[in-house]
Amino acid sequence: CNGGHHLCNQAYNNITFLITHDSYALSPSIAATQDNSITQQLNDGVRGIKLTAVSVADETSSSVHVCHTLCEVLDGGSATDVLNEIALWLKQNPKEVITIMWNNLHNIQPTEIELAYKASAIMPFVYTHNSTDIWPTLQEMIQSGRRVVNFIDSSARENDIPWLMDQFSRVFETPFENTELQGFNCNVDRIASNKSSTDLMYVMNHFIYGAIDIAGFAIKTPVKSNALLVNSQSLASHVDNCTAVLHKKPNFIEVDFYQLGEALSIVAKLNGV
Repeated sequence: CNGGHHLCNQAYNNITFLITHDSYALSPSIAATQDNSITQQLNDGVRGIKLTAVSVADETSSSVHVCHTLCEVLDGGSATDVLNEIALWLKQNPKEVITIMWNNLHNIQPTEIELAYKASAIMPFVYTHNSTDIWPTLQEMIQSGRRVVNFIDSSARENDIPWLMDQFSRVFETPFENTELQGFNCNVDRIASNKSSTDLMYVMNHFIYGAIDIAGFAIKTPVKSNALLVNSQSLASHVDNCTAVLHKKPNFIEVDFYQLGEALSIVAKLNGV
C-alpha cells in the first residue's frame, strides 16, 4: 500500500503524502512548478495532486481548465483530460491511494468540477467520506476501490457533492506565500472558523515564490534555481519544526520540482518506508 506493507493498516490520516504544487504547471513555461508529467510524478512516488480550477468559456459552452492564476499565463489543459490521465494511472496501479486538492481561486461552482469528473474515467475511484466517520485504512480504501480523496478550498457543496470535500474543515495549511528560505514557519494559516487545528490534518507548504509582471499583473512564479536547496535540509528542518510545534507530523508536504532535493526520501522516512 503506497510503497510499504506496513502502511496498509494505517489510517489515511496517519500517512504523510508528498503533494506537488500546481501539478499540471510543467516546464518550459516561465510559470512552471514541475518538470515532469503528472503520470511521471505518480510513478516517482508523489501521492497528492494540486490543481487550480478556472472556468474557460467559448461561444457555445464552458469547461474547467487547470491554469496558473490565468490561463493566458499557463493553461494545463482541460480538467477532464487531467483526470483521465490520473484515472489511467490508478487503473494500472491498483494498490495506491492518492489525494486531489483543488484550488478554487475564482470560486467557480463545484458543479462545474463535478461535470469534469463525470466526463472522465475517474468516478469509480472517488472516495466519499462522512465527516463523523473515522478515516479508513489504506487497505480498506484499496479493497473498496474508492482510493481518490478529493478536497476543494472554497465553495464546497457537500450536501450535493459529498465526495468533493471542504478542505479547511478537514485539512488546514501552513503559510504558502513564502518568498525567502528563512520565511518558512508552522503557523496555522487557513482553517475553517469553527475548527481546531488539533483535530485536523494539515498541509505543510514548502516552496518559494518569485514574481513576474504581465500586463500590469504581478504573477507569482516559482524559483527553480533554489529548488535543490529548498527541498533538502530546509525541508527536513521545516518538517521537524512543524512536527514539534503542531504535535503531529505533516499529512501533506507540498513542494515545487519534487525530484530536485530530498522530498521523496523525507516523506518515505516519515512513513517508515
